[in-house]
Amino acid sequence: VPKKSPDTIYVGLNDRDPAWHDVYRVSISTGKRELVRKNTDRIAGWVFDLEGQLRMAVRTTDKGDTEVLKVLPEGFKTVYTCSVFETCGPDRFHKDGKRVYMQTNKGDVDLTRLVLFDPATGKEELVESDPMSRVDFGGAIFSEKTDELVGTSYEDERTRVYFRDESWKADYELLRSKFPGKDVSLGSSTADDRVLLVTASSDADPGERYLFDRTTKKLALQYKVRERIPREHMAEMKAVRY
Repeated sequence: VPKKSPDTIYVGLNDRDPAWHDVYRVSISTGKRELVRKNTDRIAGWVFDLEGQLRMAVRTTDKGDTEVLKVLPEGFKTVYTCSVFETCGPDRFHKDGKRVYMQTNKGDVDLTRLVLFDPATGKEELVESDPMSRVDFGGAIFSEKTDELVGTSYEDERTRVYFRDESWKADYELLRSKFPGKDVSLGSSTADDRVLLVTASSDADPGERYLFDRTTKKLALQYKVRERIPREHMAEMKAVRY
């Protein structure tokens, strides 16, 4: 959903060809849809920039390799590839509109890392990999207000989160103190970053979802996740490392 056009959502529909999804622009208020790109090139994924422009695509070759493509009016241009034994793919465009955040483990490495990739020059800049060198890159947390990368997460024995912004870090630590023994995950936020959807869960509790006001620091319960599951019968997880 582009910020400049909040009544627009881009969707993939496979009503023409069950195997592949064409890209449509849909008006949320009316349901009217308009074809943006017909998928006759076996494209598995599409990436829009922050302005809502279709910029990149991902395709798997017959050998199982991954191709990252630049979308052109007349077709596609391959700008990045990785083999069937590697992983690579774009996540989100940088706010400069030129570079794209991408996860990859191309090269002589096992774990995926987050990089900034420039499709025009092919330049790749490391953003972050696991500080403990144990697991793949997990996820990126972006500010809705500034489009800056404010944090990263990794799925280890427990979820590890690293913040690049002190105000976000302080609020996250406050939330963790309110839910001792549970994992806290941040979901969607309002356009001004003031209100967040927050989930607090554990291996013995599917979780609860709250609205968190970053100004007042108040939490408002929205619902319990899988509320009919009896929490008292859930078992704690014990990690085994070898």
